[in-house]
Amino acid sequence: MKTYRVGAYEVPVLQGVKLEAFAGEALSVMGASGSGKSTLLNILGLLDVPDAGQLKIQGEGVIRFSKARRTQIRRSTIGFIFQAYHLLPELNILENVLLPLRAAGLPFREGRARAEHLLEEVRLSERLKHRPMELSGGEQQRVAMARSLINQPDIVLADEPTGNLDSVMGEQVLECLFRLTRDAGNTLIVVTHNAEIAALCDRLLRMEDGRLES
Repeated sequence: MKTYRVGAYEVPVLQGVKLEAFAGEALSVMGASGSGKSTLLNILGLLDVPDAGQLKIQGEGVIRFSKARRTQIRRSTIGFIFQAYHLLPELNILENVLLPLRAAGLPFREGRARAEHLLEEVRLSERLKHRPMELSGGEQQRVAMARSLINQPDIVLADEPTGNLDSVMGEQVLECLFRLTRDAGNTLIVVTHNAEIAALCDRLLRMEDGRLES
């Protein structure tokens, strides 16, 4: 359960949501704007906490952990892909991909090798020194995808990953996303308005008025 306060009013966003996802499974969550999809993703990604209920990752309840512990779990276990890319314009794409590893304290040499491998997997190995604004939208999203996988997470959360892209670029991003997460055995949860993306997943869930339905 999750409720936000707006002035003197309480606005319920999530109500009685039950969700279980398995290793290697790809889930899609569809719903109208304001139905609670992004709030659900933020809670699953430990960016927010519910007002009631529990969240378990690999069988371990995490809601009552300290903020520092939740950050540590998020850093090592969860990868995020956002609609808006969120790449740092002053860094080249290799440096952008390396950022989560540096935050985790991994040695630069090991991190560079892993980042270069991921950028090769998303077909950007020839553009390591380019900055984000020198890339197309689809290329920037593939950089963001590589960044989300650099810490070898168990769970990948994608919020409208093709929302800013045309159909051709969107198909390229989706091909990389599903190939890489399935090869790695990741749990993939995709929030989308696109029924074609939802059809690529193993299971479709619909969010309506803060409730989740199969």
